[in-house]
Formats: sequence, structure tokens, C-alpha cells
Amino acid sequence: MPSNPQIAYRSEWKGWGDWLGTGNTKNSFLPFAEARSIVRGLKFPTRAAFYSTARARLLPPGVTKGPLCRISQVGLARLERLAWDVTSKHHRKKA
Repeated sequence: MPSNPQIAYRSEWKGWGDWLGTGNTKNSFLPFAEARSIVRGLKFPTRAAFYSTARARLLPPGVTKGPLCRISQVGLARLERLAWDVTSKHHRKKA
């Protein structure tokens, strides 16, 4: 078994979701706003309740069980720009 199947099988590689049989790909999750709306509609009382449901694989399709990981993959650059904008504005006010 190769340690890097994405390289060993490059011509046939369709992603880790295909390789592992999960079906998850970078595009298999709902956009943030849509997923958030669904999760809010489920009315989890705590973060622990959300994660317990996720571990039991009872979340609706398209809702990631690790939203922070997913956000970091797709929105880190945006979050960094936002943080830079806020920081820049903060520094300008002091100057």
C-alpha cells in the first residue's frame, strides 16, 4: 500500500473521500451560511450536543462535523484579510 496514494495513483486519483469511501470532497459540504441555518434549525443546546450528534453520524448531509476545520480550509484567507482590516483600522485610530 503506498504511503501517498494521491501521488502513486495520480492519473486515477479522485480525492481522499473517494479513496476512503466516505464520499466527502472539498465540494461536498454546504456553503457556510446554508449549513449554519440548518444547524441553528436543529436547536442544539450546547456545542457538546452538536459534537455528540456529529460523532453518531446523525448530522444532515452536507453539514460538516468539524466546522472549524472546514472554515480553516475554505475561509482562512478571508478571515486573515478581515483580521488585517480590523487591525489596520485599529492602528490607524491610535496614530
